[in-house]
Amino acid sequence: MPYDTLYDPAAIPASYRGYFEEVQVTCGAPWKRVTEKGAPIARWQRRCGADPSGGYNGQPGKAYGEALAQDPAAVKRRILEGLRERLTLGWEPTCDCDAGPPVPCTVLDPFAGSGATGAVAARLSRTFIGIELKEEYCRIAAGRIGAALRARPAASPSEAANPPAVRPGLWQVSRDGDPRGLALYQRHYSARRYADGRPRRLFVGPGEKLVLITPEADALLVWRKFRSRSGERGVNCAAFRNEGTGKSSALIREAVRIAWERWPGERLYTYVNPAKIESPNPGYCFKRAGWRSCGKTRSGLLVLEALP
Repeated sequence: MPYDTLYDPAAIPASYRGYFEEVQVTCGAPWKRVTEKGAPIARWQRRCGADPSGGYNGQPGKAYGEALAQDPAAVKRRILEGLRERLTLGWEPTCDCDAGPPVPCTVLDPFAGSGATGAVAARLSRTFIGIELKEEYCRIAAGRIGAALRARPAASPSEAANPPAVRPGLWQVSRDGDPRGLALYQRHYSARRYADGRPRRLFVGPGEKLVLITPEADALLVWRKFRSRSGERGVNCAAFRNEGTGKSSALIREAVRIAWERWPGERLYTYVNPAKIESPNPGYCFKRAGWRSCGKTRSGLLVLEALP
């Protein structure tokens, strides 16, 4: 039974059609998650028989090598080593059509049952199609999905007219790997390049990320929340570059507002390299936006912060 017989799509506010980086592009091809392995998950390793260091020192009781068979102890060590965090670095298309920004995908559950999948799809702003044979389950699913939709915050008229993909104001929400953002990033003094010379496709490191770009694609600001090796806590402004005519301080203030919508109450911080800045007052645009200096790193980078 199609989802539109369970719940009237016309009753769903426009703002519920959310924007997600990990969904299909307009050509219909899915986007692929780009990941890397992070820190070991100690509790999983212990439950699977690892020692306190996460290793495994068990030895086989048979000569598996002579029989050209796998050593089960070696297999277990490999499994334990693989029990690590999976960090999302970003998303990339699986097609070459350059169809533009991604759009929310459609979730299909051919055995919808009581509507659990539909309720989650509603909370995540995805279109849902459910098929279920039993009318009793259809009624349960209708109530469950409707409750999920009603539990979402009500949209204001201005929000309904501006879906989350395009924010009102100075910035648009983009994605890691956006060619426009990549071009701006590569002209930033902090841009990193691979030692082997291969082209870069992503420009934000691991962790939670929010990429902002102006409609004219002449300014970029990247927020990133991750475990800082320098001990800084909060959300990091990983890159900011303004090649347009707009005031940098105004762009930063607007980006701060967006960041605190995403991470309420979090400290914001950034690093500035005085050796790479021509201004006699490094970080001036951040300071004009209300940030303050709060120290230096061991390598001499200035640390600026904004507190809620």
